Amino acid sequence: MRLENQDEGALKEHVFSTYLTLRYGMVVLGIAFPLLLWAVGKVGYGIELQPSISHYYFAPYPLDPLETTFPMRVWFVGMLFAIGAGLYLYKGFTNWENVALNLAGACAALVALFPMEIDCKVECGLSLHGTFAILLFVCLAFVAMFCATATLAYLPPDEKLRAKFRRRYRVLGVVMLLSPIAALVLTFVTKDRSRTIFLAEWFGVWSFAAYLVGQEPEMAISGAEKEALEGRVRPPKKQGGTILPKFSV
Repeated sequence: MRLENQDEGALKEHVFSTYLTLRYGMVVLGIAFPLLLWAVGKVGYGIELQPSISHYYFAPYPLDPLETTFPMRVWFVGMLFAIGAGLYLYKGFTNWENVALNLAGACAALVALFPMEIDCKVECGLSLHGTFAILLFVCLAFVAMFCATATLAYLPPDEKLRAKFRRRYRVLGVVMLLSPIAALVLTFVTKDRSRTIFLAEWFGVWSFAAYLVGQEPEMAISGAEKEALEGRVRPPKKQGGTILPKFSV
């Protein structure tokens, strides 16, 4: 028995609201991740700002240097798993976006499962931890640079408007891609003693949060997400000479 039109409309709004809540949740997690590590570590345990986000896994307890519980480890691992789960569960607009987000979610969990070596210096080289961290940012940059433009065809036929969103996504994608590269270079140059590594990683995480927030105005104008929920969206065959991937919704 089919739902009444009013009930069906309310259900679709509920599903759409759930989808948006997941996106907003990832924004909150992304913004909170570096802030919580710094603030909780400093206020709760007296831990000074670490050279990088990853250093919080083995950040020592200042009042008891021999303590091996490392109080910020739970925060570091918990936040990474939460972010990874959000990325995996978030439904991309295209199949390519889904694959990239799923890989990013897996990499976030693997970053937590394979921590950097304790008291690691430059001679440690690129570890599994560092490899998965770089792949995480590469996947997110791919989404911003190559997947976000798939919805631009559903904006009003205003090339200036489309160019503005296209430029915004690509800039954020480049920032996400350069952030781990900058952190890696700084790691080798400064031997993990520079807090600029933490700031570079912080900037990269917040860039993805900015990308998710930046999608809101575009979707509000085009209504592409709601159209997809109704099953009325069909991708154009080409956009700028490139065949778009099939839509996953």
